[in-house]
Amino acid sequence: MADGKSENPTISQLFVSYTREDADYCLAFYKHCSVLSEANLVEVWYDDLLEPGADWEQEINQQLVDADIIVLLISSDYVSSNFIRTVEIPIALQRHEDPLDDVAVVPVLIRNFLYEIHALGKLNILPKDEQQRLRPVNRWGDYQDEAWKQIVEAIYKLIVS
Repeated sequence: MADGKSENPTISQLFVSYTREDADYCLAFYKHCSVLSEANLVEVWYDDLLEPGADWEQEINQQLVDADIIVLLISSDYVSSNFIRTVEIPIALQRHEDPLDDVAVVPVLIRNFLYEIHALGKLNILPKDEQQRLRPVNRWGDYQDEAWKQIVEAIYKLIVS
């Protein structure tokens, strides 16, 4: 990841893993990350940015391998997606568990499901409410911007640390 102490920090590559059922949340997250992009701290990639005619599976795999930060927008639809379950989650967790890989994997609970018994349940999941309890983004109601701000702040801290 970028070294916050250098004069010209490297731009961190951020991969967003999500399911089509949560596409609106992905777009909201992408918009909130624009402040990091505009500050040349991060380049955000998700599959809507695929070039026409690109081999989507190969490109997704390459982006996952190249990412400094992998954000997982998790929900029951997410963990039930065959491609996500067999490709994206295993790559993210394998990279996370590799002591030689400094990737940051950031799970974000979009909609509640029984995450506690899922492999992702062992990771620190965001966002949290005022009492530091996990609260899915969809449960923030009119205050979803607060949840996204908390998530983007956590990513910012990862980049500059």
